[in-house]
Amino acid sequence: MLFTDWLTLDYYGNPPTGAGVDDESSSYVEFEYNPKEHYESADGCTFWEFESLIYTKVKIDRSLIQQWTIFPLDWTLELWTEDSPDGVPTEVSGGLSFAIYNDYDQEDYSATVFYDDFEGDATADDGYLLGGYEWAWIEWDGWFAIDRNEDSNHDFWNVTAYPWAHMVWCSQMGYHDATYNVPNSQCQRYDTNMYAILARSVDLRPFRAATLIFHLDCWIDDKDDYFQVFYQDINGDWFNISRKYNDYAYGNYESLTLPTNATAIIFLFCSDSEHPTHGAGYDFNYGVWIDNVEVRAELPNDAINTNQDAGSTAQYALPIAISDSSTNYAGYINSDEDCYNFTVSSSAIQSLKRINITLTSPYGAEFVAELYDPNGVLKAGPSNKIDYKLYAIDHSGNWTIKIYAIKGFGQYNFYIGFLPGGGGGGCPYAYVWDGNRFVVDNNILRDSVTSHGTDVHDYYRLEQLLVPTYEGRLISQYSLEIAEFENEHSYIDQIKLFAVDHSPDVKVAVTLDGQILTYKNPEPPAWCVDSRGQSQLTSISSIDDLCYQGYAGSWLLLNFGKINETKPAKLVIRTDAPPLKEMSIHIQILNSSFQWQTVEVIHPRANWATEIVDVTGYLNKMPNQLMIRLCFTTNHKIDFIGLDTTKQEDLEVHEAYMLLAIHSTKGNVRWKLAQNDNIYAEIVPGENIKLAFVLPNSNEEERTFILYTEGRYQTIQNNG
Repeated sequence: MLFTDWLTLDYYGNPPTGAGVDDESSSYVEFEYNPKEHYESADGCTFWEFESLIYTKVKIDRSLIQQWTIFPLDWTLELWTEDSPDGVPTEVSGGLSFAIYNDYDQEDYSATVFYDDFEGDATADDGYLLGGYEWAWIEWDGWFAIDRNEDSNHDFWNVTAYPWAHMVWCSQMGYHDATYNVPNSQCQRYDTNMYAILARSVDLRPFRAATLIFHLDCWIDDKDDYFQVFYQDINGDWFNISRKYNDYAYGNYESLTLPTNATAIIFLFCSDSEHPTHGAGYDFNYGVWIDNVEVRAELPNDAINTNQDAGSTAQYALPIAISDSSTNYAGYINSDEDCYNFTVSSSAIQSLKRINITLTSPYGAEFVAELYDPNGVLKAGPSNKIDYKLYAIDHSGNWTIKIYAIKGFGQYNFYIGFLPGGGGGGCPYAYVWDGNRFVVDNNILRDSVTSHGTDVHDYYRLEQLLVPTYEGRLISQYSLEIAEFENEHSYIDQIKLFAVDHSPDVKVAVTLDGQILTYKNPEPPAWCVDSRGQSQLTSISSIDDLCYQGYAGSWLLLNFGKINETKPAKLVIRTDAPPLKEMSIHIQILNSSFQWQTVEVIHPRANWATEIVDVTGYLNKMPNQLMIRLCFTTNHKIDFIGLDTTKQEDLEVHEAYMLLAIHSTKGNVRWKLAQNDNIYAEIVPGENIKLAFVLPNSNEEERTFILYTEGRYQTIQNNG
């Protein structure tokens, strides 16, 4: 866009020098001082004619397709001459109007995956800084700014007010080593020894093709310094998609092709240890600014790899597969609805399985799902979480999921799968007496999924309230039930019940190897981000309805800050998901060599359960901050993660006396379960064992129960 505005300026003395800005901080004025004509008038005044280039940013409403928009531009110039009194500039104002035609073609692309013009107030103060070693970074509004070069201190990309507000500058945060640690933003130069990364996660799976578009201002006058753009794939590998910019590129809009397997876009600015040189007559040591970053995507690819847009009705629903393990799908909604159908077999209904759906909306939007049977009857929803149990009266055939927006638009993800009707995957289940009936608590012998037929030792803190079936003056009787309703054959060698008495301000959990640890108020991490770069702190900071659901290959990265090595450190985690064979969560700690060290592997139970991991012994092997990573091998859920540093409190632990163990078909099996002797009580689907234990009454105000089971289970093949 070019335009001109002619005016004549009168000055006494020599030609004007300097630069100026208009009354909008988003515009910049550059002077070219080549007077075209010079003469003196009769009154002694000297006149010059000069040209000025004015740069400004405007916003165009994309809904005004194929239309002109008129923009007024008012500007003020401040000019100095050698004869200006007391250095006071002369102000000159002007105005003009210009028009821009919106040539946007609806068919060019189907969606804007994301767009950021950095017009908000996301300054450096809104990010958080984690310094002191290689992992130093800041984060704001979904962007991650990282400096992987510690030399000359850390320098970060961030929103800047220099020289134009609401752009991102490669060196906004940090101190310049050549100016006695003056902030880069003050000396207005980028620093030496920079390896500054600006990254943002993307999910392009719902699309067939994508393009990265951004406004670039590049002022570099050292050929060893450069700016380059990359994308990152699911394996964490980088691939460049641009040339190396190490020159002057001002006011350009760059357009780069992004593959749909990209999981992040990365802007990289590098400088060496030498201070940048100056070009002839110019000072190009400013670095790089970017603005108006947009990812445009073509052709919706709902359900991933279909290259189709899911229909808006059940008649045109897009078929998807559903199995006993959850499957991840993704799609895009603008102003329509997306419908998917899947098959529910008669055997799934006979097994009373559950249809489990978890929907994740894009940032700033709210999407919901509804579940319909083959007759179009609404069975569940609208909600972002559906857990519908099939009954004998339900119909087999094509069921439909409808996903639509309450507000907003964009990409969504959802998990769908069949879950067992009792609440989880394989394994026998423990039921507890709640005062009225036996209620399901959780699955036991969970580690049998990876034991290859050998016995496992399972310690589990009961989550449901266990109420005495008989309460005397000195002793009480407690009842539990072990039942098998899955296609599993369980071999149980020994069962024990422990009562842990403690003060009411203390909580109790048990480690995988049976250590009973106390905690009080575990603190959530300072920050928590997932493998796509999204903050998940809200999801895991408290025990509530919000949770993070991982998937195979995903991870959570947590920072707990500086930890006192002299205190105990216990990681408290609340998890939930069906235990599938070889599926687990790996808990890793970043050690002093900046390597991830696995400290525990957990197979989450079918229902919500509290896990505790003692990490005290690793504190002296970490950097100056405790960094923990949770790696997922399937779609487990995390509701809470916290670190407790309180001392181990006094506990009173009682092992209960097994009074009865009655098998539903084989009668008394107490003698098989009282000790570890490889003599097993066996249960198959439809069978159960009712247990009765006797315990002394508690002298404390609180009592927590821990169930110990030793044995294994195996899947029944071909109904045999």
